[in-house]
Amino acid sequence: MNLQCNLPIAMPRGWRGLIVFVPHGDAKDPTCSPALYDEIYGVLVSCGIAEI
Repeated sequence: MNLQCNLPIAMPRGWRGLIVFVPHGDAKDPTCSPALYDEIYGVLVSCGIAEI
């Protein structure tokens, strides 16, 4: 999967308390594939985001 965004993103300096929620997904719903969310989670962890 290639997740790419060509839009500029402004991140203010006060982002220390940012929480990103990645759901588990639902195998019964084709729009919420668990494999997709697992891959997104993997990318975020590989970028250094810690799991809480």
